[in-house]
Amino acid sequence: MKTEYTLTIRRMCYTALFMAMIIVLSSFGVPVPGGHLYLNDIVICLASVLLGPVWAMVAAGAGAFLGDAIFYPAPMYVSLVTRGIQGLVISLISHYTFRKHPKIAAVLGVTVGAIIMIVGYSVGRRSEERRVGKECRSRWS
Repeated sequence: MKTEYTLTIRRMCYTALFMAMIIVLSSFGVPVPGGHLYLNDIVICLASVLLGPVWAMVAAGAGAFLGDAIFYPAPMYVSLVTRGIQGLVISLISHYTFRKHPKIAAVLGVTVGAIIMIVGYSVGRRSEERRVGKECRSRWS
């Protein structure tokens, strides 16, 4: 007999498994025009489609944050926010829109998630450049 407790433990274990996969795959990237495609993007999209919105947000945000903290610490706070929002939005779209056509909902969710990722990292890069620029100007003036 499954109780709510066992279902919660199962969701936490799936979330931890996806988070570990995201952390490990944060170090593997494929060069593409304009940057890199990291393999953790695939796991983030998969976790967001399979898990609920809150669990997907935790797995994507915390996994990307810890992966960046280990392998490339500069954008780790940007990753926390951007990937968390990306996981939440993909999961909300894939679970609550087009209920009769789940494949269309999943494709739509991943597409919107990709747009969120591009915009989030672009904004994060711009704010980081401005912050570093101010520090350099204050040191040399």
